Amino acid sequence: MNRTSHNWEKNPRNNSGIWIKFFLAICLASFVLVAYSLFKETYKKRQIQEEVEQLQTQVVSLEQGNQKLKGLIEYFRTQNFSEKEAREKLNVKKEGEKVVILRSQDNQKENSQEEDLEEEDLLIPNPLKWWAYFFGENLL
Repeated sequence: MNRTSHNWEKNPRNNSGIWIKFFLAICLASFVLVAYSLFKETYKKRQIQEEVEQLQTQVVSLEQGNQKLKGLIEYFRTQNFSEKEAREKLNVKKEGEKVVILRSQDNQKENSQEEDLEEEDLLIPNPLKWWAYFFGENLL
C-alpha cells in the first residue's frame, strides 16, 4: 500500500465506530433540543392556562358586581326611593302627613348645658377671656 493513504482507510472498524459515535452525538443533541422545546412549550401552556383561569374568576366577580349594580339602578328608579330621598334630604312630606321631631333627654341636657355656658361667657369681660386664652388659666 501506499504510504500516503490515511490511517482511517486502513482500519474499517475504526471508521465505523467514529460514524456511530458521531451519529449518537447528533441524536443526543437533537433529543436535548426537542426535550427543551417541549418543556418550554408545556411551561408556556401552563402559564396561559393559569391566566385564563384568573380571567374567568375575574369575569365571574365582575358579572356579580354588574348584577348588584343593576339591582341598585332598579331600586333607585322606584317610587319608594324617590320619596325616601325627598323626605330625608329635602325635608318634603306627603300631603296629609304630620312631621314629629323627637329629641332625646341627653340631647336636651347637652343643649341646656351649652346655653348655660354661653350665658356665663357673656358675663365674663373680653380682656379676662383673652388672658385665659393666652395664659391657660381657667376663669370659671
